[in-house]
Amino acid sequence: MNALSHEPVVRGILYACVLVLATLFRPLPSQAAERLLVGVAGIEARNPRAANIASLTGSHLANVLASAGVFSVVNQAQLERELNAFGCTDEPCLLRFARTAGLSLLVRGRIESESDAARLELSCYAMDAAYNGKLVYRYSARIALSRPNITARELGYLSEEHAGAFIAGVLRAYRHPYRIRTTGGRVTADTPSPLNGRFTVYRTSSPAAEEDAPRDLIEAGELEFQNGSAKLPDRAAAFREGDFILQNFTARADYLDEFYRGRKKELVFESHSPADTIYIMLFGAPASVSMPLMAPLGYYVYGDYAGLGLWAVNVSPWLYLEADGFLNRPSKLREDHRDISRTRAARYDFALYMALSGGIPLFVDAFAHQYLRDAAEYSGTQPIIGNPWSAAFLALASPGGGHFYRGSRAWGYFYFHLDNLLVYSILNEFAHATRYDAAGEQYARAPHDHRRGYTLLYALAAVKLVEIVHAVLTPDAIYTGEARGEELAFQPSIYRDERGHTVVGGGFALRF
Repeated sequence: MNALSHEPVVRGILYACVLVLATLFRPLPSQAAERLLVGVAGIEARNPRAANIASLTGSHLANVLASAGVFSVVNQAQLERELNAFGCTDEPCLLRFARTAGLSLLVRGRIESESDAARLELSCYAMDAAYNGKLVYRYSARIALSRPNITARELGYLSEEHAGAFIAGVLRAYRHPYRIRTTGGRVTADTPSPLNGRFTVYRTSSPAAEEDAPRDLIEAGELEFQNGSAKLPDRAAAFREGDFILQNFTARADYLDEFYRGRKKELVFESHSPADTIYIMLFGAPASVSMPLMAPLGYYVYGDYAGLGLWAVNVSPWLYLEADGFLNRPSKLREDHRDISRTRAARYDFALYMALSGGIPLFVDAFAHQYLRDAAEYSGTQPIIGNPWSAAFLALASPGGGHFYRGSRAWGYFYFHLDNLLVYSILNEFAHATRYDAAGEQYARAPHDHRRGYTLLYALAAVKLVEIVHAVLTPDAIYTGEARGEELAFQPSIYRDERGHTVVGGGFALRF
C-alpha cells in the first residue's frame, strides 16, 4: 500500500522536473517564429570506441543543423547534461520534455558495436500538432572498423557524411505546419519565405480525451498561393482560426545531398581524365580473356566471398557455352569431314564474344567492388573508378559492365544475362548450317531466313541504349546509409490451453 501511495508523488516530481527543464530551454517568441527549434538528446554508446563515434556524430549533427538554414539548435552539451541530471533519458520523458519546451523536432541516436563495425541509428521525432511525438524519419548506417589503420580523420568524414544524409532525410520527410491568416479577401501563411503552388489546408480534430494523445488531421480545402498570398475562395467560411498548411523542405534537402555527395567524390576519386577510359579500352580484351582465372582470384584476395559465390552461380552456364564452342569448333569438325549445325557455328562465335568482351564485366566487378568499398570508407583516393565516360564505354562494349563499374551488382547481373541471351540468339539466327558433300569433297551452306535475327538485333540495340543511359545515371556505390521505417515486430506464441490442447499463434506489432 505504501508503494502505491507514493507512486503519484514520484510521478508528480518527475513531471515537475520535466517542466523545469522545458522552462530552461523554451525559446524566445521571435526565435521560434524565424526557425524551427530542434534539440539533440544525445547518442547512446556503451563502450569507448562507440562513444568516440557518438561524440563525432553529435558534433556534426549540430553543425549540419545549424548550417541548414532552417533550424535553431538548443545547446547540445547543456541539454544532455540536464537531461542526464534529472534522469530524463527514456523516450516518453524525452518526448514530454520536447513538447513542453516547444521544440519542433527531437533527435536521438544510438551506436551498437559489432565485431568489425559500428551500427549507427538516428531517429527524429516531431512535436507539432500534425505529428504529436510521432517518428518522422529513421536512418541507419554500418561504419566498418575492420581496417587496423583507420584514422580519426576518416571516422570524422564518415560521421559527417551520415549526419548530413540524416538531416537531408529529415528535411525531406518532415512537413512543418504554418498557420494561415485571412486579411482583406486574401490568405497568407506564416512562412519565412513567400509560398508558390497549391497547398492543402488542414485542421486538427477536437481535443483528445487523454493528455498527449494524437488527434486526427482533417482536410479543410485547398489554396493556390502566388508570391506568398492566395485568393480567398467562395467557401471562405470553411476556413477558421488555427487552420494550417504543411510545407516540407525538399529544396534544402536536395542541396545538402548534392553538397555532401559532391564533396565525397572530390575526396575519394581522382580527377576524371580521358586517359582513364582509353586505358580501359586497351585493357578490355586482355581482362576478358583472363576473367575465368583473375576474377575468382580477385574475389578471394579481397575476401569478397559473397561476390565469389555470385560469380560462380551466374557465370557457369556462359562459361560452359564458351568452352563447348572452342572444344567443338567448326575447324575441328571440318578436319573430320563432319556436318556443322547452326548451333555449333553459333556457339563458336559466342565463345569468341565471351573471350573478347563477355568476361569484362566480371573482371571489373572483382576489383572495382573493392575500390568502391575503400572509397565508401574514405580509405585513400581511388584511381580509375567514378568516371561516367568509362561507365558508358563498359556498358556499350560488355554485358552489364557499366553497372558493375558503378558497384550495382543486381543491375549488372541483370544486363549480363539479358545481353548474353540476346547475343547468343542473334548469333544463332545469323549462323548457317553447312553439310559435307562426300561426292564433291566440299561443304555446302544451307539457306536460312535472317528476318528474326534482325528483329533481335534491333532489340539488342534498344537494350544497349537503355543500359548505357542507366549506367551513366547510376550513382557510384560509395554511400552506406539507409532510411528505415518502424519495424514490424512479430512475436510467436505456443502454449497449452486449459483443456490440454496445444495452441500455436503469433502477434504483430507496428509502432506508428
